[in-house]
Amino acid sequence: MEIKAKFEEQTGSLSLLNAILKEIKIHQENDYLNAVLHFVIAEGKTLKIDFFNISEYQFYYNDTHIFYNVEDYKFLITDDNKIYISLDPSFETTEANDNDMDFIKAVDFNVEWNND
Repeated sequence: MEIKAKFEEQTGSLSLLNAILKEIKIHQENDYLNAVLHFVIAEGKTLKIDFFNISEYQFYYNDTHIFYNVEDYKFLITDDNKIYISLDPSFETTEANDNDMDFIKAVDFNVEWNND
């Protein structure tokens, strides 16, 4: 299954737009770097996205900004067939670029959501 289709299938009608990122967990498992992002979505639903075999990530925070409302995001497949998500994207181009912030580039992912 195409990775973007997998993301859309797993998230269904849920959207990351206006979600609140509550937790970022980075961990190593079996020599691979992985990450878990936990979001609160509208109407009390939560969304957890696991990223596996990360090749690059970058998140920046300072206390003059609110942690962390998702106002926009970019989700795509890179030329080297990796998953790329940016929660603070630059829309100079639809591709991943050096001006994107708060991103993860990984080999695979999984999505879980629940009603809380």
